Amino acid sequence: MPVSETMPTTALPTLVSPAVRRSGRVVLLLMALFVIVFSVFTIGRYARYNATGFDLAFYDQILWRTAHGDVMGLTIEGDHWTNWAFHVEPILLLIAPFTRIFSDTRWLLILQTVVLAVGAVPVYRIARREWPNPWISTLFAALYLLYPTIGWADKFDFHPITLTTPLLLFAFDSAELKRWRLTSILLLLAMLCKEEVGFLVAIFGLYWYLSPVRWRGGLIWLIIGIGWTLIGFFVIIPAAQGKLFLPDQADLRYAWLFHGTLSDKLAYLTGPDTPVKIRFLIQLFAPLAFTSLLKPRILAIAAPIVGLSLLSTRISQSSVYHHYMADVVPFLLIASIKGTHELPTLLRKIGARMRPVSVQRAILIAMSTATALLFVIFNPFTFIPREPYAPIYGWESGASLDGLNAVGALIPADACLTTSNNIAAHYGQRTYLYVVGIGNYTECDRVLIDLADRRFQEFGSPNAYACKVFNAQNFHPLFYQDHVVLLQKDVPPQATLDQQMATFCAQSP
Repeated sequence: MPVSETMPTTALPTLVSPAVRRSGRVVLLLMALFVIVFSVFTIGRYARYNATGFDLAFYDQILWRTAHGDVMGLTIEGDHWTNWAFHVEPILLLIAPFTRIFSDTRWLLILQTVVLAVGAVPVYRIARREWPNPWISTLFAALYLLYPTIGWADKFDFHPITLTTPLLLFAFDSAELKRWRLTSILLLLAMLCKEEVGFLVAIFGLYWYLSPVRWRGGLIWLIIGIGWTLIGFFVIIPAAQGKLFLPDQADLRYAWLFHGTLSDKLAYLTGPDTPVKIRFLIQLFAPLAFTSLLKPRILAIAAPIVGLSLLSTRISQSSVYHHYMADVVPFLLIASIKGTHELPTLLRKIGARMRPVSVQRAILIAMSTATALLFVIFNPFTFIPREPYAPIYGWESGASLDGLNAVGALIPADACLTTSNNIAAHYGQRTYLYVVGIGNYTECDRVLIDLADRRFQEFGSPNAYACKVFNAQNFHPLFYQDHVVLLQKDVPPQATLDQQMATFCAQSP
């Protein structure tokens, strides 16, 4: 693969060569392949009851209730709650009306997949301005689509933060072309995806203000971004929470910084979380062979998000298997694109006697190899995260599919339902939905449990709860098939179904 030493231009070439057209078509083909593969995968994961209530049903219920007049309302965390008490994500207000058109939960999985795939376009465009060889730009687009964190963000249910990936890439692309109005619109949309994105937008604005183009609007976004995050963290979320205590509220993730003695803080820093976080950083940077480190100024844009993850005691935030790095990946790619292109200049400055073209070629091969290898090792299709992370399942078996698919017709759309974390993912579009062990789950008059699937017990044992209400609270089975039981309160007992349930509870430990 020939590599040119030509310095980057400031805009895309006006004349499109046949090679550029062909490379562009390959990028579109790769995007289409990504959409097909991951749409089939995530929908298959959902069909196998391996998606979860936290967070697919969480956002599905918010969108559904918002579209039906209860703006940002949800019950999966407890009655009378609002999403403002957990996150500041007004982008959901723009998505909610589509729930009226797309009534199937799976549309969110397809939407997320398409949005992430579109991120390959700005990656290609940014690389084209750096590398005259269009096939190198295609390579970077492919590396983006193969980046393990992108695949995992797509796999793990649905989250508004994943929308920031293409938004921030397009924002950087438009900023390089000095299309400041478009840049501002994209930054605004990205900021609406979650409260902490304001910190990232602030550093983005500062970066472009300090750049040679001296974008004055960057200072405005510095102020807006910081203000947005501070208002979100310290005004909107606390106001929505009121005086109620949430065991997972954001400040508790960082309580170790503000409470306890110096010895307590040192004990945490030298505890078991630190090696996990170091491994996380290696997994985050390794796919591009650590070439992102060649451009620390660009990486600094994402530093607040990485910093929040490293400081959090919630270990899933320090993970490539979740969605938390969706707004970090854009700057890893951009830093790698620019850093590898400028590597010959850096080598000449330090007096290294190496052929720049050979070095660049070796780096590109190393990046491709590292990304492909790590995608295979930690691929989202078959790899299941291990301790200390909770498992995230793909197409693995475990759910009693025949019973779960049959019981749905017996649960009215307006019925209140308590169920397990994975089953909840299929019932988000209703007014009252609870997960066993969370919120006011005991107030529901219907309980749906897969007695044979014991994988999802992070909030408590669904089986134990089913036996408890059967034995003590006048719940009787309406349905018992293939280990799946639907219990309802205050209904006439059916001898056969009651006997099956009684036998299970007697034999259950």
